[in-house]
Amino acid sequence: MTSNTHIAKQVCTFFSTSNRLVFRHKMSHEIESLKKKLVVIRDDRRFHLEEHHGDAHAVYNRAVRDTHSFVSKGEVVIGREGDIMKILQLLLDTKSDHKSVSVVNIVGHGGLGKTTLALLVFNDEKVEKHFDLKIWVCVCDANFDVRLLVEKIIKSISNNEKVENCEMELLQKSLREKISGKRYLLVLDDLWNENRELWLKLKDLLLNGIDGSRIIVTTRSMVVARITKTTLEPYLLGKLDDDESWSLFKKMAFTEGQEPNNSSIIQIGKEIVKKCKGIPLARRTIGRMPYSKDRETEWLSFHKTEFSKISQDDSDILPTLKFSYDCLTSNLKQCFAYCNLFPKDHSIEVENLINLWMAQGFIKLSDATQSLDDIGREYFMKLYWRSFFQEVEEDEFGNIIYCKMHDLMHDLALQVSGVK
Repeated sequence: MTSNTHIAKQVCTFFSTSNRLVFRHKMSHEIESLKKKLVVIRDDRRFHLEEHHGDAHAVYNRAVRDTHSFVSKGEVVIGREGDIMKILQLLLDTKSDHKSVSVVNIVGHGGLGKTTLALLVFNDEKVEKHFDLKIWVCVCDANFDVRLLVEKIIKSISNNEKVENCEMELLQKSLREKISGKRYLLVLDDLWNENRELWLKLKDLLLNGIDGSRIIVTTRSMVVARITKTTLEPYLLGKLDDDESWSLFKKMAFTEGQEPNNSSIIQIGKEIVKKCKGIPLARRTIGRMPYSKDRETEWLSFHKTEFSKISQDDSDILPTLKFSYDCLTSNLKQCFAYCNLFPKDHSIEVENLINLWMAQGFIKLSDATQSLDDIGREYFMKLYWRSFFQEVEEDEFGNIIYCKMHDLMHDLALQVSGVK
């Protein structure tokens, strides 16, 4: 009996060991298979995602964009005359503002002409006479480096003074001395920083100017406008109307801006202008298309094609809009790219959109006290504040219940999703 029991134990041990070996072998194969799938996903980079956490650490992959303050004499921007007058009024009117330094925010998504508008007011004759000191600094970086910005400001004031190896104590003294007792105008072009504490560190160093000093901030983000706002409300830069858009298109696309004689080309051109939906840079993108022997055929082909399928230079519309996408966190990139599934000009129900994001697993909880609905709403508002959605409809409590995507944003969603 003892012998039989011993044999039974050996058999059980054998099968147990055998099962464990089979299980390990099977798991090994499954892990290898999963690794291969992950490698494919990594190499594909369909949504151009990189792992990071929180807005302050958003990865910002793009070529460095550097703007300057020069504008050619007599330069005009079609359709922006009213905007220029309103910004000038905000800069030159000191009666309603008792703060020594006020911020004028110019807000709008990429391609609307925020920098061009700032350039034109910066170089206006009345501005030249009103301010003792004018400073232009291109920020264009999500990594808001106060020291670097102070260096840039000092260089702009002092015509490239060498300050790279100075301690921060010397830098702040130099900056405050240079603006002390002066009414200055500082342009911070293309500001992305949404960290209020970092902004306040820079702002504190800029309070030495006299009453009427102004800081112009151009930004795509209402979050930036909210944290930099003083007493003046942000200036929301709108789209051009149809007549202004057609005038701008003619200037870019035809010799000396003259309207062509061919009625077919005029009709196709106006249809293309409608497709651009009020975005000046979109018209410039098309206007820079190379001349061909048969422009009618070329434009007709373009009119039937998505922007996402058109060859683009770095300065064209989709690469410009993609800067905003590159600055998003990974989860927000997923949520935005997913929106390519909606038809163009579709009225999106926000609650339904958030539920779809939840079903896809895009919404992540940082702690147990949060709800997926609340985080989903937070994701939506972050995208809305960064101009990824527009034409919103609110309920009686001010909650956004419907929205749309601009056609160009939809094309961008198609592009970053890898949809052919």
